[in-house]
Amino acid sequence: LSGLYLKVLEDLWEVDSGLNGDIKYISIDLSKAPGELTEGEKSAISYIFAKAHDKKCLQLSYEELIEQGYLKGDKPYYFEDGILFSIIDSMNAEEQYNGLRVIKFDAQKWRSGLGAYIFTDCTVSWPQQGTWKDYNVGAHAIS
Repeated sequence: LSGLYLKVLEDLWEVDSGLNGDIKYISIDLSKAPGELTEGEKSAISYIFAKAHDKKCLQLSYEELIEQGYLKGDKPYYFEDGILFSIIDSMNAEEQYNGLRVIKFDAQKWRSGLGAYIFTDCTVSWPQQGTWKDYNVGAHAIS
């Protein structure tokens, strides 16, 4: 799953690149990502992705960013010098179909209430004795 999630994060990075401008931090929240990632896997994904874009790595959720003072403003908040990526389980869905493991998730990059890009209803599947080939995005949303 690490390779898959790195690909999803990179795909989000490429879409609406204006959101990525003038940032120092990339925070990646995988706390609700499907697939039971270990803490080491979550850290590795976050570190590799942030370093690939020459940014400081954070592993904080939206709530933790607020608590630690990274988000500015009074509701609505905005991430002035960073961007938050998150991958979440959509409907706690990991299923088996005809020998294929299927995982469903949503992914987003967020800078503010008026600056976000979201992939929804994503699915990925792969055989028990192989690897995933690609994932499908059900819908895109922009704010």
